[in-house]
Amino acid sequence: MSATSGGSWICAIFDEVALEGLQGVTLPYLWELLERRLCGPSSPLPDRVREQAWALLLRSQPQKVEFFELPEPQPFLPYYDRQNDIDPESGIPVVPDKCPFMLYPSAFVQEDGVMGNCTDFKTRKPIPSCDLKALTAAQATEHWGGKLVIVASQELRQAALTPAHMMMPHNMPLAYYVFLEAIGRSRHSGQTTTGPWSLINYTKDPGIVFYIK
Repeated sequence: MSATSGGSWICAIFDEVALEGLQGVTLPYLWELLERRLCGPSSPLPDRVREQAWALLLRSQPQKVEFFELPEPQPFLPYYDRQNDIDPESGIPVVPDKCPFMLYPSAFVQEDGVMGNCTDFKTRKPIPSCDLKALTAAQATEHWGGKLVIVASQELRQAALTPAHMMMPHNMPLAYYVFLEAIGRSRHSGQTTTGPWSLINYTKDPGIVFYIK
């Protein structure tokens, strides 16, 4: 087991949670993300690693992460690798008929030092870690499924989006931050700037996307 993109496996756990942005990550999807990052796409994530990750996250509330119950379960979509939708002749990405990844509606949030895009920000309910500590990772995954999300702190989420040799600009416009958040959520697949499943989803003005490019 190794953190294939650098750093320790502990950093990898926090990084994967943080890259899911203010929307948060469900346990089923977190296990898939960690499996890809720590073990590779063809190797299963060992149960002991899930238990260690779960224990780490429980110990890290509320300084680094928080747990929330969603009003409705979040559907599970497997990790999307854009390389699988590249035209072999032109090398240009092919636009799928259906959105192949979790594309959240535009729901900008900026209050009390928290910023990002989150459709359930006002309706999800905090879950104290003491209500979860009696559960193993397997039990929590089975019990909560897509109704529990883990959300990283604003500091961790910004750090995950900022290269080590750069600083996040002060007073970054919220729209720009949401674009970065969406790109981070896409990992190495990145985000397109045109088409129905692109960054245009988060703005009514295509000129903003062009300016950022």
